[in-house]
Amino acid sequence: MQQLLHLLHLLQYGVLSYNAAQNAFWVANWSTDIVLVSRTGATLYTIPAAQHGFTGMSGNAYDTLSPGGPYLWIFSGGTATDPKVLYKINPVNGQKLDSIDVTDILPTGAIGGGLWVTDQFEPNTVTLGGSSQAVPHRLFGFKIHEFGPIPGTVTVLSPNGGEKFLSWSMAINNLEIF
Repeated sequence: MQQLLHLLHLLQYGVLSYNAAQNAFWVANWSTDIVLVSRTGATLYTIPAAQHGFTGMSGNAYDTLSPGGPYLWIFSGGTATDPKVLYKINPVNGQKLDSIDVTDILPTGAIGGGLWVTDQFEPNTVTLGGSSQAVPHRLFGFKIHEFGPIPGTVTVLSPNGGEKFLSWSMAINNLEIF
């Protein structure tokens, strides 16, 4: 019952993502500290608001799929007039590492929504996805990393220097391997 109460306490936050390695949640509200909270409610780590400077956080995603990670992605853009920006930060020291301005792809007057990271959207890629809160609601995704060969593509090195990128698709039915 006590653990359930701690989990219900987490629901007060508008920004929440799960860190499986620590079995804990990254939580925040619009302009608060970003806090890593255990399932028992203990504060494990804090990125102070004075350090990160976000004033309109609406979503976050904990990224363990991108090389060099983990990273914490923050969706900042809490009012209709704020720029809508996705920030990639180092969860160990809170340093801003990169950003993607999504203002122009969202409906006028939109505010930020949720974020997620997946390697299941497109083969051999990591996608950062998000949503906006507006009418119409908008879902979006950015390919933030590619790994391994992309199915249906090949890079040919030319003996005269340079590369040629070829792409194709094919359907294979009833393939038997001996």
